[in-house]
Amino acid sequence: MDKFLKNLRVTSISLGVIAASGLVYNLILFAYLCPKVLHFETLDGQLEILGLLTGLSLALIGIFHLVTVLTLLAQIIFQRSAGTLKILTIVIGIISGLLLLSDLSMLQDIGKQYVQGWDSASEWTILFINHGLHVLFTILAFVTLATRSGRENRPEEIVVKDDVLFIAAHTTGLLCGMIGLTAILVALVTRLRLSIFEILSVTIGVLVLLPYLLILSVWLFMKRKEKITDWLDEKQFLDISRASLLTILIILPIMTLMGVLQRIIGFGNVLDFIWFPLFIFLSMVSFSSATLYLSRR
Repeated sequence: MDKFLKNLRVTSISLGVIAASGLVYNLILFAYLCPKVLHFETLDGQLEILGLLTGLSLALIGIFHLVTVLTLLAQIIFQRSAGTLKILTIVIGIISGLLLLSDLSMLQDIGKQYVQGWDSASEWTILFINHGLHVLFTILAFVTLATRSGRENRPEEIVVKDDVLFIAAHTTGLLCGMIGLTAILVALVTRLRLSIFEILSVTIGVLVLLPYLLILSVWLFMKRKEKITDWLDEKQFLDISRASLLTILIILPIMTLMGVLQRIIGFGNVLDFIWFPLFIFLSMVSFSSATLYLSRR
């Protein structure tokens, strides 16, 4: 198994070099094409050829995302190491990987709008933001993969017995919840229209929740042969019970305040929609952070 994990790690790093080259190519190409497309300059058939090369680049980047996330998950499961950086890389990798589909969609929209003579500034903005996240994941992946398995057995990184996925699940919940709350705060500060806010909330919410659901699915799969009563030891059960109580004590006053504000301000505003994603992500942050804190005591 150690040899397999080592080969998987080397493969991920090798794919990372290819993916990093693809990202550099994409960003240089986008920086060259963006002003030309926005000003509707003649490209003499370049757009289609360059688009095919970019599509190939995105496919290779996608393979790198998939292999790297699987490598890190395998390390967590078989090497019993669940460092925060490793889990953060998995979370960012899943979100970034899913956004590759958005990249392809944006490129198609840009091509169609260029032909029709329509403005595509918003599509370019999304494309650059997505690639910023791809670059972040690539950097995190190199840093995480460069950490040798021997170094992962430090006291602060090692997880004893069968706690590895328990800790990984709650660390993922904390990170995903924080990302979700940050996204809500950014949306409120930018004062988006309610219709746009609803669309973005659903899209971003699904993207942010998927890593958490994936880790929970892996944990349930690993526990599938055990009795439900054996899934948690006595301390873990006590920790999540206390964390649940703390979560209720935090969530109830906040949601009550939300209800009062909604009555005062009136219906037909962003509060009509924000309460649900706020409830989800705040619950994740409260429950996961409390569980992690109690588990280390």
